[in-house]
Amino acid sequence: MIFILKSHESTNKVGDNLGAVIAFGLSQFAQNHLVTIASSNKVAIQYLEKKGIALDSDNNHNIAIADIIIHTIIALAMAT
Repeated sequence: MIFILKSHESTNKVGDNLGAVIAFGLSQFAQNHLVTIASSNKVAIQYLEKKGIALDSDNNHNIAIADIIIHTIIALAMAT
């Protein structure tokens, strides 16, 4: 199982979609593996279920059983 944990919320549309894009790409090339994505905004990524990607919010369970974990983090520029 491949588990993708999105831990960023941003007003940047590209940043918001990073985990979803990775999940979709992996699901196309890792068809013998379950791809699961977790996000605090499940409504925004519900369309991925139609593409065969599982949505889940139980991070502890998914991390424990995953073969591969991808944690997407968007680094935001901060004023100094």
